[in-house]
Amino acid sequence: MEIESYLKHLIKESVREAIREEIESGLLQPTKTLADLKDSRQAPASKPRDPNSIIRPSELCDMLCVSKTTLWRWENDGQLPSRIQIAKRAVGWRYRDIEQWLNQREAKRLISK
Repeated sequence: MEIESYLKHLIKESVREAIREEIESGLLQPTKTLADLKDSRQAPASKPRDPNSIIRPSELCDMLCVSKTTLWRWENDGQLPSRIQIAKRAVGWRYRDIEQWLNQREAKRLISK
């Protein structure tokens, strides 16, 4: 078993060294890090969102940093804008409605201070 682990280690080191040499010589581009991959999945900040686009519940949860349960609770309490029925079992909110709602919440918060 020791020989197998030694050989695996030796092969990994040889491959890493070969990759380093190819990157230094310009034959190979370095791979992206995990942080680079996360950044590339996010929408570019310079591109404005269409105000008529639909925000699905999971995306709205991510935007507001809340759970779906909280969304439904806010909706039942009348705190959230009206949702739109997209299909028989699919709902969402218009982006412009959520944007206005967030602006109103922020204004109320500032006034109450």
